[in-house]
Amino acid sequence: MVRIIGGKYKGRSLLSIKSLKVRPTSDRVRESLFGILGDRMLNAEVLDLCAGIGAIGIEAFSRGAIKVFFVERDIQILNVIKKNLEKLEIKEDFQISHLNALSFVKRYSGRKLHFDFIYIDPPYNYSKNEELLSCISHGGLLKKEGILVIEHTRKIIMRDKFRYIEKVREKIISDTCLSFYEVKNSF
Repeated sequence: MVRIIGGKYKGRSLLSIKSLKVRPTSDRVRESLFGILGDRMLNAEVLDLCAGIGAIGIEAFSRGAIKVFFVERDIQILNVIKKNLEKLEIKEDFQISHLNALSFVKRYSGRKLHFDFIYIDPPYNYSKNEELLSCISHGGLLKKEGILVIEHTRKIIMRDKFRYIEKVREKIISDTCLSFYEVKNSF
């Protein structure tokens, strides 16, 4: 069972799905992530790429985010996000996109869409992590004071820099690694 671990919805459970297509971010990883982020979710605009059941975006709402974009390619899993939002009576300030992460990033890069926090949780065997981060960096989706986190297996070593964003931290929790990136060069 997946539960919200902090904020307004703390303790509330989320619907999940039994599928090899989805691997919800564990409570331990979410607790570490949001502990590191501290109060950065207050009034944040959030992009939850490869959103799965929506746990990260909903946790962000619980901690004060004002807008969350959920992006998920699988329609069955996308419907679970909708049900979780309904269950918590979150009725506005979100957008759900039925696209794969790379298509979303390419479609919205260079537009007037910028985020304070971007979380990416692709399948651990996803082969386009670096292309995805490169497109985000080039497309200006991350605000200058924003932070991007990609969840991946610790077996993958992520590059330190993608044009405008640089890795500032890594956090390893069991087999999971969180790589944190911030904008370091101006656009």
